[in-house]
Amino acid sequence: MKVLIINPILTTAEHGVIRRRPSVMDTMISNFAMGFCDEGHQVTIVTQDDFRPTGHEEYPYEILFFKSRCPRVFSPALLPWPMGLKKWLKAHADEYDLVVASENFSIATLVAAWVCKRKLVIW
Repeated sequence: MKVLIINPILTTAEHGVIRRRPSVMDTMISNFAMGFCDEGHQVTIVTQDDFRPTGHEEYPYEILFFKSRCPRVFSPALLPWPMGLKKWLKAHADEYDLVVASENFSIATLVAAWVCKRKLVIW
């Protein structure tokens, strides 16, 4: 099964700021993706470029980094808005069997709900 995980923020904000980390392998979303990988599924994570790790590393899953739309108005740490996500989902949603969005009140989840209605799970 091909699984798409939409998780714009990789780590929790502290005082409205998310520090870039050297690795994402110790994050909750990476562990979540690894659970699917361990069961033999192909996984892609969609996140924002603002949270790209500072170190170079290989992942057992694909990870796509989207630029932030209007970061001065919509702080990526508080209200992430991945630029081009809707267009990308329209072009690629059929490639995935399951789409998992990580937050109820998120622009990315709203976009996924419009595009991937029948295969979206929000957790």
